Amino acid sequence: MTGKLIRKINKGITMAEEKRKIDAVKGKGEAQKALESAFATSFRVLKFLMYAVVIWLLFSGVFQVQQNQKAIVLRFGKLKAVYGPGFHFALPYPIDSVEKVNVEELKTIEIDKTFWHREVTAGNPPMPLIPSLENGYTLTSDANIIHSKWVLRYKINDPVKYLLDIGNPDALLLNILNNAIIEGSSEFTVDEATRNNIQDFRQVVERVFLKKLDIAGHADTFAVQAVNISAVKPPLQTEEAFAAVINAEQERDRKLSDARGEANRIRNEAGGAVAQLLVEAIDRYIGFYKSGETDKALEAQKEVNALLEQSGGAASKIISEAEAYRKMVVTEASSDAVRITELSKQYKENPKILLTEK
Repeated sequence: MTGKLIRKINKGITMAEEKRKIDAVKGKGEAQKALESAFATSFRVLKFLMYAVVIWLLFSGVFQVQQNQKAIVLRFGKLKAVYGPGFHFALPYPIDSVEKVNVEELKTIEIDKTFWHREVTAGNPPMPLIPSLENGYTLTSDANIIHSKWVLRYKINDPVKYLLDIGNPDALLLNILNNAIIEGSSEFTVDEATRNNIQDFRQVVERVFLKKLDIAGHADTFAVQAVNISAVKPPLQTEEAFAAVINAEQERDRKLSDARGEANRIRNEAGGAVAQLLVEAIDRYIGFYKSGETDKALEAQKEVNALLEQSGGAASKIISEAEAYRKMVVTEASSDAVRITELSKQYKENPKILLTEK
């Protein structure tokens, strides 16, 4: 009995062991399938991500350049290409970088403090008339001081040189313009720079600026539109004196203008439309007469007479009255001559007769 029981127990154990092994094999197959399914899913996801990355790379490199722009493409910091308006492609950053430059924008640099005086208020009066670090100024050719403000207007002509060759374009232009203003001021007196020849002063500064820009190698980098002077004045301490001079000159010019107007009025009244020509003809006649050029003087006299016949105004009236008086005198003289001739004839026929008239 015992042996039989032991055999049954061993058989049961063996069957259980075999069943366990069979179950283990079945479980291993299911796990394998699950793992393979997981790998397949992961591969599909990875494949999708790769496609997405490729598409992103393709579309992220597309960029548009506007009509007023130029695009500079740098590959690892070095120039790769220059593009005009339209759609273009570049590799994503940091492989490629795209810099867009507005080549139509009118840029402005103002110099409103470098050569200008400090603000003057009741508590901040003008400083003594000596060079000072608190006041900006330039020196003129006659060793005077002037204050000025300037405006530079330009466009970008070469975007490659603008971006790659110049660290700070505005600083470069500002430095060159400052030097041009200093050099230009030294060619004019204070009166010329502040009143009489301001436009010439501006033109000289612009010419010097363009020359220095060319020497710096950037004449083609910038398209300079204008160098303008927005304000210029003598030192504040002398403003009243300069204003008095300006007022005096304006009063002088006004009086000269009034005098010329009055002279023209009188001349036109006297000579009419040919007054100026008549004055010039008379001057020529006098000049030839004084120099002893008789023939030329006679020609000039004929010209004067011809102009007198064409003249209007008071001269024409005087000439008409003189001509009428001449005719009257000639007529009376002719009448007297005829009468005297008759009396003379009668006297010769009878000398003893004394003729008298009452």
